[in-house]
Amino acid sequence: MSFRAETVFRFLTEHRALVLTGHAVLLVVALAGLRNLRVDYSAEQFFLFGGPEREVFDEFKTHFPREDLQVSALLEVTGSFGLEEFSVLQRLAEAFRAAGLDDVRWMGETDFIEETIEDGQPAVTFVRLADEAGLTESRLRSIVEDRRDHPLFAGSLWNRDLTVFGVHGYLDPGENNDPRRRRLTDDLEERIAEISPDAGRIVLNGLPILRVTIPLALESDLVKLLGIGSLISLVVLFAYFLRVRLVLLCFAAVLPAIVLTLGGMGLVGRQISVLTSSMPIVVLVVGISDATHLLVGTRRRWKDGLSVRDATVQAFSSLSNTCFFTSLTTALGFLGLVATRI
Repeated sequence: MSFRAETVFRFLTEHRALVLTGHAVLLVVALAGLRNLRVDYSAEQFFLFGGPEREVFDEFKTHFPREDLQVSALLEVTGSFGLEEFSVLQRLAEAFRAAGLDDVRWMGETDFIEETIEDGQPAVTFVRLADEAGLTESRLRSIVEDRRDHPLFAGSLWNRDLTVFGVHGYLDPGENNDPRRRRLTDDLEERIAEISPDAGRIVLNGLPILRVTIPLALESDLVKLLGIGSLISLVVLFAYFLRVRLVLLCFAAVLPAIVLTLGGMGLVGRQISVLTSSMPIVVLVVGISDATHLLVGTRRRWKDGLSVRDATVQAFSSLSNTCFFTSLTTALGFLGLVATRI
């Protein structure tokens, strides 16, 4: 047993109030950091830190910034496209404008070219369906059917099977941030819910929407996996200890570590990515393993006749190096990820 380690742990046990106060302060700071913790699922996290590939990507985004700004609502129709579906598209376009999107584009406000005969001579006229008075279903279908495979419309305003029709808008570049994207998504989902679903299924799409829904799904999976891991750990620990108090004692030692880990990431501006989303589970597994070793060692010494304080000091002193190097190997494994270029 290391005399220095025993001195440290004896000091900690004799000043438990001070130690608990320090932990409480750290938890308060960590909880403040949790408010700044964000989930990052952007494409940039998968690109190289430098090099020609990243330069090409950044230059592309400079010249074509709108690729990241388009928001789409796709209407899937189950039957023939008609006035009812046209009306739904019109309401979707109005919802896009009301939500603050720019340059809203849909079939009703698109100029279609028609060739006509005037005074015996061919002439070209522009048709805008939203402006036509007394628009009929036959007129609507003829416009769409004649342009089913038109390269400017197919794949944008509709698909070639005429089963999906789109409404598109653009987010202002200055508003392309996480809070604004979340408000936009919530706003559009609320407005779409008010539109009658009888005409078909409506799906939101586009990078601004995906950059909201995917992180939310990632957060949900993180909470779900952490909950499942905690439940399994509870069952296994109870099967081993057969004491609820001892099981809760293990978790009481581990849960603050998870909060400190995530809160620390928030404080230093690190975001949860696909790679780092496993960190809470890793902390849970490593922490419960160490807590179990320390608790079993303490109980064994206590049953041998030592006082609770002496048993705790001896157990922590003799097992601290083992637990430290076990955790260190895990930390070094994650440190090795620094060598990757993403």
